[in-house]
Amino acid sequence: MANSVVFPDQAAAVTNLTALLNVGVGNYINVNALTSIQLWAKLRAAEASAQRQLRVFFGPTEIVPEWTPDLEQTVAAFEAAGTAYAFQSAFDYDPESFMDDRWAFMQLTHTPVQAIRKIWFDVPSPFLMGFTVPDNWIRLDKKYGQLRLIPVTSVASPQMAYGFQLLSGGSAYPLSIQVSYLAGLTNVDGTVVSSFAEYWDDLVDVIYKIAVLKILQDAFVPASSSISADGLSQSTSVSISDYQSVIDSILFGGKGSNGGLYASIHGASGSLMVC
Repeated sequence: MANSVVFPDQAAAVTNLTALLNVGVGNYINVNALTSIQLWAKLRAAEASAQRQLRVFFGPTEIVPEWTPDLEQTVAAFEAAGTAYAFQSAFDYDPESFMDDRWAFMQLTHTPVQAIRKIWFDVPSPFLMGFTVPDNWIRLDKKYGQLRLIPVTSVASPQMAYGFQLLSGGSAYPLSIQVSYLAGLTNVDGTVVSSFAEYWDDLVDVIYKIAVLKILQDAFVPASSSISADGLSQSTSVSISDYQSVIDSILFGGKGSNGGLYASIHGASGSLMVC
């Protein structure tokens, strides 16, 4: 990640992590021995880890089809503007997908979807090659990334509802439907204050916890230890596995829960798996 989406203020994030370490694990490690550079690196690593486990971009990300015309120029423009982007393969074209009630169903890889930029066909047909789908054909469930195409153009158009079967010669073509779209969470850093804004304070909290866990793992903290001074003894113990269980519960939900952050982002699933 070129920039942190979750922690736009590096100094404030490091200060917060230091305070959390002092309160939670200050008895087990020397927090003062950690530099601000090390703490920031752990926060960035924790952010990347959470993003992979939750399988979602923490900020709006342009999803670019791998067969986009002028792909190099498109990527260069995104990088110059500091725009996050990722690639996705095209979808197969099958004329039967327009039969019955399927309506060219496509499951987009990245969710939630913020906007569809463009959908076009790269089918070797004189009528469908380079055909761009009109915006009013697109039906989208943004949360789940389920996309359908419902042709609502006048039947006088050659690209009418079932005309696709005829125009393509009734043949299926692999990787021929290109979808460009914007996906990812919004307002993870909480800077937008509005009754319509989403808030992800629990996501930010668990990223701090993951950073603490990574620091404990680096320190190789023993499960238990004892300190003796002036005839008095004190025992201390820390269980990294228990701390990991707390994090997993927030991310994926504990037994009998609603599925945690993963379910909040992607919806309920029959089998949530910790990645």
